[in-house]
Amino acid sequence: MKVVLRILMYVLVFIIIVGGAGAVGFTHTTNAGMSLYNKNTPALDHVKIPTYDADKPTVAVLLANEVTEVFDFFVPYEMFALTGAYNVFSVAPDHKIKSLTGGLDVVPHYSFADMDLMLGKSPDIIVIPFMPILDEKKYAPVREWIRKHSSDKTILLCICNGAENLADTGLLNGKMAATHWGDINRLIKNYPEIQWVNERSALCFPR
Repeated sequence: MKVVLRILMYVLVFIIIVGGAGAVGFTHTTNAGMSLYNKNTPALDHVKIPTYDADKPTVAVLLANEVTEVFDFFVPYEMFALTGAYNVFSVAPDHKIKSLTGGLDVVPHYSFADMDLMLGKSPDIIVIPFMPILDEKKYAPVREWIRKHSSDKTILLCICNGAENLADTGLLNGKMAATHWGDINRLIKNYPEIQWVNERSALCFPR
């Protein structure tokens, strides 16, 4: 009996330590994982923006003013870039340094306005990572730009909890969508106009 209790105690301590660390890490990453970089964007004259090829479809991977989920940003960026079949650019409300969860800093290739000017049309694909809406005023330009480019010719691809960012635009109302299993109940409550689907891949296309 003592042996069993000792084993249970070890298991309980393990769960508390590992689970607690995970919970703290998740909270820190989502709410406070933004960089402490508080300077002007450094000169990056030696860093080249990928060349635009008018014969290739263009993919715009979004970055928010405050923070963007690191995996949701990098994985689709690399996936499209490695094919060599697309123009792939990181795009944000402005050219200032943006933060990914975990505190990694990145500088977008284009601002929304500059990408619109360069293309003269909507991107062929807009990738929407999870971007926590922490400050409505700072986040608003992202919502507006997604809505602006929500024509039938543009594919809006949301990754994991990026479903919340697409839901926030109203473009998923009356449509089916999936998201991260741990957040779906909250989104069902907050966005009842959407047909949320359980046990599906967390990718959504508003079609």
